[in-house]
Amino acid sequence: MLKCFSFFGRAKRKEYWITIVILFVIALLLSVLFFPLLIFFAIPSIWINLAVTARRLRDAGWNPWLTPLIFVPIVNLAAWIAFGCLPSKK
Repeated sequence: MLKCFSFFGRAKRKEYWITIVILFVIALLLSVLFFPLLIFFAIPSIWINLAVTARRLRDAGWNPWLTPLIFVPIVNLAAWIAFGCLPSKK
């Protein structure tokens, strides 16, 4: 569980996609059912997303400093999909 907050190490495709899908589903449910709780979920969600994306990029042999691309509108969806499809280096 604590690994999801860490920027160190690597994240395989499976770990990346599971994390992204779980965060998306939780955010979707909170936005529909309990909108005020979405604010409290946003900060940890952003941190986890940044951490898993940086680890995924490192695993694929790319520079983890490309992680902020997930905050650029329109580019973010393509970046999430591209980062999730990159093959691992090892």
